[in-house]
Amino acid sequence: MTLERLNNLQDYYIDLAFYHWVTTVSDFWWVFGLVGGWFFVLFVLTKNLQMKALFFTIALLTAFSQIGLYFFLPEIGQALRGEAYQLENKHLYAYILGLIPSGIGAFFFFRATSAWFDGIKDKLHKTTVLERDVNTDIRKLNKIIPKQKARFNVEKYYQKGSIFIGLTADNDPVRIPRDK
Repeated sequence: MTLERLNNLQDYYIDLAFYHWVTTVSDFWWVFGLVGGWFFVLFVLTKNLQMKALFFTIALLTAFSQIGLYFFLPEIGQALRGEAYQLENKHLYAYILGLIPSGIGAFFFFRATSAWFDGIKDKLHKTTVLERDVNTDIRKLNKIIPKQKARFNVEKYYQKGSIFIGLTADNDPVRIPRDK
């Protein structure tokens, strides 16, 4: 008897949630389109794979929750409530009318602000004197490479029992013990 009551209670709450999803969300399909379009453009323009996966998942959730609901609502309603619901075409149009302008707007927003975001990122990023963030032109290479002051003498940095690897940016020698 208790298991039957639990099943009835579960069916009641599933039925209630489904009913409220269909009736409440019906006025906000365009919002799902906005979110879906924005996150789809984020997915396309982002280079970080983890963020790309997150943005793609959010875009897919908006598409599946709304477009899937639109096409499969009669079957879902028949299975859950015993009556077939049919949404009007305006819901699908509202989703598309939110999706397309949002995607276009997001594209132009990120295109216009990407230089600003890169500038902020560069200001927060710690660089070293050895790091260059510009492409070099082979014709101007002699201006970038420092002039050689004197011939490099390796023997000057020789130390018995160690192997000389090279110099740091501060011209300090880097050595490793010979026994390693």
